[in-house]
Amino acid sequence: MKQSTKRIGLIILIVVLTIIECLLCLGIALDGKYQVEFSEDLAAIEAFYRDVTILEIFMFINLGVAIVALCLLWRKNNDKDKSPVHKPAQNGFCKVCGYKLNYLPWGEDGKTPCFDICPCCGVEFGNEDYTEESLKKYRAKWIHEGAHWFDPKLQPQNWSLQEQLSNISSHFEDSHKAE
Repeated sequence: MKQSTKRIGLIILIVVLTIIECLLCLGIALDGKYQVEFSEDLAAIEAFYRDVTILEIFMFINLGVAIVALCLLWRKNNDKDKSPVHKPAQNGFCKVCGYKLNYLPWGEDGKTPCFDICPCCGVEFGNEDYTEESLKKYRAKWIHEGAHWFDPKLQPQNWSLQEQLSNISSHFEDSHKAE
């Protein structure tokens, strides 16, 4: 709750500062315009229009930066359930099916997928298992379709789906019981 309050405060601050800045730029431009209208000095008029153009560019750049900042803040606030799952696979197991790998499919930091294919369930590490929601959806679909091996030549003779699913970290579990 505190995090969203901070974000809302930051959004309001960005909007207010951008409005103040635009008004200041507009005020400077208008003040200069009235001074130039009563001047017959051509150099002063050219300098004024050059300065106004620079102010306009500066104002639009700041407005663009404010819009981008607001979009990023809004996106962070609304993507809570779709955030990537950045937890290392325990001992090199697939997060979807629990298959024991001889490497860490998400790297040692748990954030760098190798984009290999799991020989058991066929998930592409870093693609279909990128979010907790997507990996659970992929697992449910794989089990519903019969839990067939992607590379049947690597399936052990006495393979047990339930035993393999027990390798899945409790963080990535859901109702993955085979029917």
